[in-house]
Amino acid sequence: MQRTPEGATHVTAHLTGSEGSHVGSVSYTHLETIRRKRLNPQLQIEGILLTMADTRASLTRDIQQAVEQQYGHGIRIFRTVVRRSVRFAESAAAGRSLIAYDSRSAGANAYRAVAKEIIN
Repeated sequence: MQRTPEGATHVTAHLTGSEGSHVGSVSYTHLETIRRKRLNPQLQIEGILLTMADTRASLTRDIQQAVEQQYGHGIRIFRTVVRRSVRFAESAAAGRSLIAYDSRSAGANAYRAVAKEIIN
């Protein structure tokens, strides 16, 4: 079950940088549907964030390119890419946020970078 951001003012669409990443496009489409319908017509999509990316793989580069081509003219695409890391699973298993679990990890640093992009 997906939560509907009815009370939110802004959301970020996360696009997974791996096989089956078309799910990210579906997620974006779902957010657009929520915004356009009566659920929350004021909802603003802050941007698209590539997550769980293996930056060494050509598939990730292909996904980045496809996202730029499909959405780059009408919506912000964050420069920061959140790479795949075992720390995400470890922090979830520990019941802690990634920043609380390992504040110096690459993933924590990536999310801080995204926050800076949003603020600036």
